[in-house]
Amino acid sequence: MEEFDYSAVQENFTRIMVATGNRLDREWPRRRYPMNDARLTTLTLFRLAIDFHDAVIYLCYDENRYADWHRLYCLTAPPLNRSILEILVSVLYLLEDVPTHIELFYKAVWREKQEVIQHDKKHYAGQPRWDEYIALTEKNAAKLEVGLITPEEKADLNKILRWPSISKVLKRLRSRNPQLVSFIEYLDDWLYRELSSLAHAQPLGFMEMSPYLWGNMISLNSRSLMLNRN
Repeated sequence: MEEFDYSAVQENFTRIMVATGNRLDREWPRRRYPMNDARLTTLTLFRLAIDFHDAVIYLCYDENRYADWHRLYCLTAPPLNRSILEILVSVLYLLEDVPTHIELFYKAVWREKQEVIQHDKKHYAGQPRWDEYIALTEKNAAKLEVGLITPEEKADLNKILRWPSISKVLKRLRSRNPQLVSFIEYLDDWLYRELSSLAHAQPLGFMEMSPYLWGNMISLNSRSLMLNRN
């Protein structure tokens, strides 16, 4: 595989990302999508992706620029790259039908909060510090509930759809936007599966990363063969 010198484009790419975020904030189509939640959610997701990108750059330096930096920090980059990819797909799905999907997004937030509250009450209720935390979580969930959750949904959490994973996005959009589905399938096939394997240290991901950690425990020739097995 050929090496790519990212430093050649890093400054310009970073500038473009920041400018895009600023433009998104400044030129959001308020007449078409007047809901402020949609603008703030999209902008927050975008800026999170920029932060994750900057963290990956720090972790993957080719030289020791900081006293506490270590070359093997690059092995922690896959979970961040996976998150960037998930943010990209979430934004694409959100923009496919902003009014419907922004409501789905926050309904999913509320459902997950309720599931956390139920779990914490079951396992930790009766402990003063936990009771205080649970009460605060319930207060925040109640604020989100107003005007968003129906009585039927409140009585049965299963009536609220979860925010979709990439595979669920593909299923929901397959008949509505085949072109977008093709793009997301490309990301899934060539990036997401491998990043997930690395992020979770699944068997294949483990085999991809472990030679970098073994050092002198195996021969240089064996390590080279494993690193270049693809």
